[in-house]
Amino acid sequence: MNNQQHWNDWQPVDDDLDRLLQPGFTRRTQPQQPLLKLKKALRNNLFWSLGITLMYIILMVYFQFWEIQLALFVTSLFNGWLMWSAWKLYRQIDKTIESQAPLLETLKMHHSEISRWGRVQLKLALLVYPFSVAGGYLLGGIVATGLPVDALMSQKRFFWALPVTIIVLVPVSYLLARWLFRAAFGVHLDRLSENIRELESEE
Repeated sequence: MNNQQHWNDWQPVDDDLDRLLQPGFTRRTQPQQPLLKLKKALRNNLFWSLGITLMYIILMVYFQFWEIQLALFVTSLFNGWLMWSAWKLYRQIDKTIESQAPLLETLKMHHSEISRWGRVQLKLALLVYPFSVAGGYLLGGIVATGLPVDALMSQKRFFWALPVTIIVLVPVSYLLARWLFRAAFGVHLDRLSENIRELESEE
């Protein structure tokens, strides 16, 4: 047996390394990096939504006022939709990474779906935030004074401050939500757009 044969017998076989060295592997994985970042952002969104919803449920049990419970229930429903839709997008990315679907079409699809998800949740938030702000206002009044909702609403100053609070805080909450979405997803969506344009220019 010659030295060449000994060398061939010694060489280890690494399937993962072979896969990395295959033509086109790097070209496919690099454009998907923003997609992996978006997947992580969706997972973080799920955890935060779940934690906040559990806190709302505890408050609903502790404060036995229907006004508070209604506001928290509506907000919890919104969070439930957020978690369900975020989970669908998260699983969709998983399936894409495992598949051999055309890369450009796949990236376009995910960019469109996640961008649309952001727009829809901001629109729905405008319907939910009045309930959230009102519930938070009433809850704060109960905690601060120890009075029930009826007694609080019988006070003129407290009564008229409620609509003012809603008018002021709903737009502020909307702008904050838009900023948070941009901070969590915007940079990765922009990078995904750049990768899409680069792939289109190569065709």
